[in-house]
Amino acid sequence: MVEAPFVRGEMIFEQGDEGDAFYVITEGKVEVLRTESGGSEKLLVELGEGAAFGERALLRSEPRYAAVRA
Repeated sequence: MVEAPFVRGEMIFEQGDEGDAFYVITEGKVEVLRTESGGSEKLLVELGEGAAFGERALLRSEPRYAAVRA
């Protein structure tokens, strides 16, 4: 495991990016966002300390389903 700090508002990854990492939140929180057809952005969920994300793209060998912002 490697610690990767992010600042508030920073995009961790974008929807459609290649999945190359799995993340565990040790401090703070993130927003999981999905851009729908038509361009509107929808907040899917907010995750906090102890939560993990990013596994879907790794397990399915597909692009990121949603964007994640610190």
